[in-house]
Amino acid sequence: MEFGPLTLAGTRWEIDRADFDEELPNLLKLIEDCDFIALDFEFSGVGSDPRRGQVDMNHKPTLAERYKELCESAESYRIMQMGICPVKWEPNAPREPKYSSRPFNFFVAPHVEKRLFRYDRAYLFSASAIDFHLKNGFDFNKLFSRGCLYLGHQEEAHIKGLKRQRDEADKKEIEPKEEDLPMLEDDPFDFLNIQRDAGYNGYQRRIISQFVRREFPDYNGIWIVDTKFLALHCSETNKNSASSSLPELGYRLSHMTYPHIDDFPVNTEQNHVAGYDAWCTARSFVKLSAILYFAGSENPLPPAETASCLDSRKEEIVAALATRPPKAGYGRIVEVELEDKRKVRIPHWSSHFWKVFGGRICVNGTVEGEFTL
Repeated sequence: MEFGPLTLAGTRWEIDRADFDEELPNLLKLIEDCDFIALDFEFSGVGSDPRRGQVDMNHKPTLAERYKELCESAESYRIMQMGICPVKWEPNAPREPKYSSRPFNFFVAPHVEKRLFRYDRAYLFSASAIDFHLKNGFDFNKLFSRGCLYLGHQEEAHIKGLKRQRDEADKKEIEPKEEDLPMLEDDPFDFLNIQRDAGYNGYQRRIISQFVRREFPDYNGIWIVDTKFLALHCSETNKNSASSSLPELGYRLSHMTYPHIDDFPVNTEQNHVAGYDAWCTARSFVKLSAILYFAGSENPLPPAETASCLDSRKEEIVAALATRPPKAGYGRIVEVELEDKRKVRIPHWSSHFWKVFGGRICVNGTVEGEFTL
């Protein structure tokens, strides 16, 4: 299957429940073959406190406090729309090397199939979220009538439990044989029964990660890159005034021809449509990482493995950015010292670049300001 440009005539980009089974194999194949995936979600609400508008200007929440709030929000509200955009580098594309992108948009229905033991779920909306989505043209009719159905892991386990209960309701209970009773009574501690996996603490996980990096330098695991973090660090001289919103980034990066990435399949902007925003995120990621990578040193110094506090990480990032000339930033991509600018692409995942800019999440409005995975 070709990972080529997306056209309206050739490929669906908005998937509903009638198309899902047919399109799922294609999507899984694209995910398997891609270089990276951009994601975006639209929620039925954000924030767990109905009084969150009453902000205490003298108090910033810590990361732990923000995490607790977001966990409560995730348990209360639902995903209404999911956008996913697999992207792959095509060095031998017909016209020129480029990134091929294939955005998909899914409405996620709140209900489940009636045949599943009449299972029901509560669905909470925030009034402000409804108002926001209506102003941006969100189709709530399509959400309920054509959205894809799903079950969470706990819901699936619960329904399977109900099915087992039904299947076993008419079965006769099997009594143990007389000769088996001594074994059950006398040998209860002859085996080890592990009740719960204790897991690892943060220090142990760091030691394991450090060992893997040293012993397997070519190993590439799953990386999470925050485009907001890249945008706010794209230029130290422009950092305080830089915006990380997708529409603003799209405008600021529109001048950049390379790295080239496929245009969106529909010739109109669709802000706050998850599939469109996922494509915008992919485009911003490609352009921003190229600006940072080619603006100066192609191998910024990685952070020291022993650095554990946030201030040290910030100093390392600033030091890496200081190796670049001040002409880098949103205004224009610097004159890349390559024979063919069409071959400009994001750094390889093994580059030290990602040890500085990968795995760091910008968390605005908190004391720490960022989080390192």
